[in-house]
Amino acid sequence: MLKLHTPLILLLALFLSFQVQAQPKAVKKLPDFSFFTLNGDVFTSNQVKYDNYLMVAYFDPDCDHCNEQAAKIKENIGKLKNVTMIWISFGESEAIAKFQKTYFDGIKRFTFLQDPNMKIFTYFPDAVETPTVYLYDKNKTQIGKFVEEEVQNIYQFIQ
Repeated sequence: MLKLHTPLILLLALFLSFQVQAQPKAVKKLPDFSFFTLNGDVFTSNQVKYDNYLMVAYFDPDCDHCNEQAAKIKENIGKLKNVTMIWISFGESEAIAKFQKTYFDGIKRFTFLQDPNMKIFTYFPDAVETPTVYLYDKNKTQIGKFVEEEVQNIYQFIQ
């Protein structure tokens, strides 16, 4: 009797695996979040205003990869004229401010936020390394996620 059921069970398992694979990929939207400005004010996702693209970067101001990528972004700042950017870090506000001044001093469409309670992992659970950069279109739909050296690939998504 077991021999008769084994092929049926295998066939059912195969059918179910195709059903799972056929599911459409979930659309990721910009999550509702709340962090702090460098002045200590609350900043939420409802305050984010942009026209074309939004980049959200999780970074550590003391991270070598983060500093390298920030320098490369600074070199290519002309390619980012249609991009608003939010930088989020668990670092001290002084270190974040120094990072901002070093790479992006005076760029109004770049906002730097502090995450002293490490809520980044609640809002962006797959931000497991620094830097991690998310790219959203004007509908707040995620169109890319980039880590470390992959950040350079972001320019192909921006028109």
